[in-house]
Amino acid sequence: MPTPRLHANILVEELLRIFETDLKTSLSLKSVMRGAIEFLPTSGITDLVNGIWVNLEPSIDISKSELPKNLLITYNFRIVYVRRMALNENALKVKIADIQTITEKLIDSFKLADITNMTNGQVLWCLPTSVETDPPEDAYVSSIAADLTAIAFNAECLIRTRH
Repeated sequence: MPTPRLHANILVEELLRIFETDLKTSLSLKSVMRGAIEFLPTSGITDLVNGIWVNLEPSIDISKSELPKNLLITYNFRIVYVRRMALNENALKVKIADIQTITEKLIDSFKLADITNMTNGQVLWCLPTSVETDPPEDAYVSSIAADLTAIAFNAECLIRTRH
């Protein structure tokens, strides 16, 4: 079998690992999940928060590099963090603090240096491209339970691989 050129599963697993090991305590995480939160049964979501969901977006962009036999592959991810809010908490203040915690971790880990099983690729970067304090997922989770709130991140990972 030829060496794989698409590395979506490796990237998702590494993002999940980073969140699980580095943010579990600071965000009081109960779960770190693969996929979109909207695909879960609503009754089970409350048992999974505080939680992070990492979803590979539908499009993977592939382009030729200037270097011979190299391809640049861009993966886009939607990262959603759902947490419980106490009635006496300032929602925006808490969301901004959570955004800072997660964004800083993503920026600190931008090279995904702990990936050792990507035999035919190199991570050039994996960085957040946008942050949403009031994403559509927020309305979704608050319709499940009034004390749930969400923030979302879009992240882009650029990989160089050989063809």
